[in-house]
Amino acid sequence: NVSAHAGGARRCDAVADAQALMQVRRAIRADIPAIIAVELSAGQLFAGTHMDWAVGEVSDSDELLGPIEDGNVWVAEDGGQIAGYLCGEPLDGNFYIEEISVSSAFQRHGVGRLLIEAAADEARRRGCPALTLTTDRTLPWNAPYYARIGFRMVSAQELSAALAAELTSKPNAHLRCAMIWLL
Repeated sequence: NVSAHAGGARRCDAVADAQALMQVRRAIRADIPAIIAVELSAGQLFAGTHMDWAVGEVSDSDELLGPIEDGNVWVAEDGGQIAGYLCGEPLDGNFYIEEISVSSAFQRHGVGRLLIEAAADEARRRGCPALTLTTDRTLPWNAPYYARIGFRMVSAQELSAALAAELTSKPNAHLRCAMIWLL
C-alpha cells in the first residue's frame, strides 16, 4: 500500500507491508550460516564509527548452537531468506537480549521490532516481567531506537550485578547503557 501522504506515510506503509511478509520463528542449527551472514551485513553499519570493531565481528557457530538448542534464538525470514536474528537468555529473572542483528538489505523495515516482539512474547510465556539489553547510547540506531519502542535506560541504582557485568564486558563500555522494557 503506497499512501498519497507525505514521504513518512509512504515509509510507514512500506514497513507495514514488509512486516506482513516476514515470518519470525525459532532458529535451527541449519540457520547458523545465514545468521553469520546477517551479522557480517549488519556490522557494516558501524564502519566509520567508534564501533568499527563490530565490522566483520561474527559469532562462532558453537556459540550459537547452545542458545539455538535452548530455544533462545529467533530469525525473521522473508521468502526463505533470513533477514535478521535475535539471541537472548534469562538473566536476573528477566529476558536479556544478547544480540540483535538485521541484514543491511532489511534495515529500517521493522524487522528488529518483530524480533523484539517475539522475544517479549517468549519472556511473558516464561513469566519474565521485562526485557533487558545493553547497547551503545550514542548511535541513533541503538539506545535512541530502543527508547522509541518502549525501553528505558536503567539507572546505576537499578543495575543488577549480572546486568552490570554484561555492560562492562562489552567494548567501549563507557559509551554503553543498560535498558529495560517492562512487559
